[in-house]
Amino acid sequence: MLKNPSTTPKRKHPFDGGRVVAAPAFALALALALFWAPEVPAGSPAVDPMDGATLSDGDRVVARLEALLAAGEAEGAADLARRAEPEHAGVPRFDFTAGMALARAGYPGEAAVYFERVVLVQPGSRRARLELARARYAAGDYEGAERRFAEVLRAEPPPDVAARIEQYLAAIERRTAERRRHSEGWVGLGVGYDTNVQGADDSEDMVIGGVAFRLDQDQDSDVFFTVETGYRHLRPVTTRRAWELEVRGDYRDNADVDGYDLLTAGLSGGPTWRRGERRIRGRVEVRETRLDGEGFRRTVALAPAVDWTLDGARRQFGGRLYRSDYPRVEGREVLGAGVSGSWARPLGKARRTVFGGANLVVERATDSDYDYYSRDMAGLFGGMAWLPERRTTVSLHGAWQYERYREEAPLSAFWGGLSDDFDDGAERAHTLRIGARYAHAVGGGWRVSAEVSGTEKRSNVTLREYDRMEAKAGVRYDW
Repeated sequence: MLKNPSTTPKRKHPFDGGRVVAAPAFALALALALFWAPEVPAGSPAVDPMDGATLSDGDRVVARLEALLAAGEAEGAADLARRAEPEHAGVPRFDFTAGMALARAGYPGEAAVYFERVVLVQPGSRRARLELARARYAAGDYEGAERRFAEVLRAEPPPDVAARIEQYLAAIERRTAERRRHSEGWVGLGVGYDTNVQGADDSEDMVIGGVAFRLDQDQDSDVFFTVETGYRHLRPVTTRRAWELEVRGDYRDNADVDGYDLLTAGLSGGPTWRRGERRIRGRVEVRETRLDGEGFRRTVALAPAVDWTLDGARRQFGGRLYRSDYPRVEGREVLGAGVSGSWARPLGKARRTVFGGANLVVERATDSDYDYYSRDMAGLFGGMAWLPERRTTVSLHGAWQYERYREEAPLSAFWGGLSDDFDDGAERAHTLRIGARYAHAVGGGWRVSAEVSGTEKRSNVTLREYDRMEAKAGVRYDW
C-alpha cells in the first residue's frame, strides 16, 4: 500500500451521516465509471483504475501507470496521473511514476512538480534528482536544470551517467549564451614556415588555350607572418529567434617571396531560429581576397544550415549558393552550389570528440567562351580532438578532395607530353591534407597555439601538381 496518512483524506462510507444511497443509482455510477476506464493492455495486471468516484489504492494506481507506459500509452498515463494526484500526491512511488508519465507525454513542466515532491520526501534519491533536472531542461528552466544536474554530479554517478550530464551542461551553456545578447572579439599574431608559398592560394596567371597556369612553376619556400582579427555579435529577439553578425580579416605576409601576400576579409550573418533541439541559420556571406594588394577573388554566398543533437552526437547539414569573380583572370567567373554534412560525438566524459563529414560542390562558368572553369568536386574530412587537461586542446584532422573539370583542353596534344597519366583534356585532381594542432589557454583571455600541416595534390596535368608543408605558431587574445 502506498497511502500517505498525512496527505490521504478519509473516505466516507456511502451510508455515513444517515444518508442512504439508492442501490440502482449507485450501481449505475459504478457501471459508468467502469465503462469509461481505459482498457487494460494484454499482459498487464488486471487492475481497475477507478474505484467508485475516487482512486483509493496507491499500489493499483502505480501498477496501472506502469502498464500504460509499458504499452506506449503515455497520454493515457498522464491523464490517469492527473486524476490520481489529489489522493496520492506526496507518496514517492506514485509521484515518481506519475512524473515519468507526464514527462514522456510531453509535459515536462508538470512532471517537474511531481519529481520535486519525491526529492522533498526522499532527498537521497539520485534518480529523482536526475529526472527532475531533465524535466527542468526540457521545460526551458536551464538555471534550475543546471543546479539539479550539479547535485547529481556531486554524488559521483556512474561514468556513463556523468558523461550524459556533461553533455546536458554543455547544451545549457550554449543555449543560455544564445539567449543573451553578447559580443566577442579576437586578435592573433603568428609566424611560420611554408615550403611552397605559391600553394597558399589557387591563383592562375597565364592562360594557354583557355586554361590558366602560373607564370612561376617553381616551389619557393619562405618564412611568413600572419595577423588575424574578428568580431562576433549575437542579438536575441525572442527566446527562439536571434540575429548573428560576424566580421573577420586575415593577412599573411611572406618575408622574401613577392607576389603571394594574401589579405582576406569577410562579413557574414543572418537570422537564427530554435525549433526544439534544432537550430536553423539563414546566413549570407561576402568575402574578398586580395593577392599582393590586387583583387583576386570576390564571393557572395547564401549558406543556410541546420544543426541538432541526436543520440549524443551533434549533427549539421547545410547548403551553399554562391558567385565568385576573379578580376585577374578574364572569364573565370563561376556560379556554384554545394551541400555538406558533418557530425561530432563526445567520447568518455566529453574529454575526447571525434568528427567527420562530406561535401559535394558543382561550379559552372558564366562568362567564358570555353567551359574549362566548370568543375565538379567531392570531399571527405574528419579527425579527433581531446582535452588532456581543462585548458589544453590537441587535435588531428585530415581532408581529401576530388576535382574534375568538365571540358577537354584545346591543347591536349601539348599536355599529353607532360604526363603519362593524361588521357584527355579534362583535368582530374586529388588533394590530400593532414594536420595537427595544439592550443593552450594561459589565462586572461590569452591562448598560445602551434600547428603543422601537409598537402599533396596529384593531377593528370603535371603543371597543376604540387606538394606543400607548413608549420606555424602563434598567440591570440579573446575578449
